[in-house]
Amino acid sequence: MFYYRNLGLNRNKYDTEEFFNQKISNNLFYALSKEFMALRYISPKKGLELRKKVFLTYPSRILYYSVGLYILKLSQEFICEYIQKNKNIESYYGGSLKFSGESLDINKQSTFYLNHYKNFKRAVRRRVQENHSVETVVLKLDIQNYFENIQIKQLLLNLDKYIKPSIKTSNKFNESTKEQITFYFEYLMNGENGIPQSDNEIISGFIGHLYFSLCDLIIEDQINNFSDEINKYKIIRYVDDVYLFLDIDSQVDMNIVLECITSNICDSLHSQFGLRFNNKTSLYHLADSEQKDDLLRELKKTSYNYPLSNDDDEVSPQKKIDFVFGVLEEIKSKSQAISLKKNRICARRNSERRL
Repeated sequence: MFYYRNLGLNRNKYDTEEFFNQKISNNLFYALSKEFMALRYISPKKGLELRKKVFLTYPSRILYYSVGLYILKLSQEFICEYIQKNKNIESYYGGSLKFSGESLDINKQSTFYLNHYKNFKRAVRRRVQENHSVETVVLKLDIQNYFENIQIKQLLLNLDKYIKPSIKTSNKFNESTKEQITFYFEYLMNGENGIPQSDNEIISGFIGHLYFSLCDLIIEDQINNFSDEINKYKIIRYVDDVYLFLDIDSQVDMNIVLECITSNICDSLHSQFGLRFNNKTSLYHLADSEQKDDLLRELKKTSYNYPLSNDDDEVSPQKKIDFVFGVLEEIKSKSQAISLKKNRICARRNSERRL
C-alpha cells in the first residue's frame, strides 16, 4: 500500500499509446523485471498452513488486469447465457464484472466482495433450512490449494469449446493468442501452474470463478449420470467453496450412490482440471438435526480471504446500533463505578493521614 500510495503522477505515463508500443506490444516487459515485477511471498493461513501470494507493481497490475479483462470480454456471454441461467447452479465470486458494449461497468457492487459473499452465505443457509426429505444430503467440497492449481492452458482450451465462433473471431481468440496468454501466466507464476493471489484481487477472483464454472459443468454431468438415483440437486458456490445439495431416492443405497458420485467427481476434476479434494471435504445429512446444526454453525465461520463477522448478514441495522449503544452504556457505567471507587479510596487515605 505504501508503494501504490507513493506513485503520484508517475502513473500517468502508463496510460499512453507510446508506453504500450514501446514496452507491451513488443513483449519488452518480459525483460524489464524491476518495472514489471511479480514478487512472490508467503502469508499465513488458518492453523499451520501457508498461502502463496504475489505482489504486482503498478505496470504489472495494469497488464494483468488487461489480460484478465480480455478473458472477461471473451467469456461474458458464456457466463451470462449458459452458467447464470442454469437453475441448478448458483455461483458467486467477489464481484460482478461485465462489459456494456465496449465500456466496463465499475462500481462498488461490481468490484467489492462483501455483498456477494453475504448473498452466497444466505443462499446456502436458505437451502439448508428448507423442508427436505429424509434422503437429502449436503456434500461440501474443499479444493486443495485451488488458486495455485488453476491451469490457464486448460481454461483456454475449454473456453474454446463453448464460445461462439463470431466472438472468437472478433476478439482474435486463436492458437497464437492462447499460447501468448499461457506463456504470460507461466511468467507471472515462475513456470508453475496457478494465478496470482493477493487480498481481494478482483481479476484473480473472476478467473477463479470462471475456471470453476467449467468444473460446475463436469460436476453436473456426473450427477446426471445418476438421474435415476437422484431426484434433484443444487450447486451453490463461492469461487472454490462448493456446497452440493443432493436429494437421493429412498429406494437406493445412499452410501453407494454418494461414494460413486464423489469418486467420479474427484476423478473428473483431477484428470480434466488438475484439482484435488483435501481432507476438509465433508458430508451432512439434513434429516439429522445434529448434523444440520453442525452445518449451520459451519456457515457462521468465514473464509480467511473474505472476513465477515458472524451472522453479520442476519443482523438488522437497528440491532447493530442498539448493540453499539449498549456497549457504550456498559463502558460508561464501568467508568463511573471505577471513578467512584477511586474517590472513595482517596477520601479514606486522606482521612487516615489526618488521623
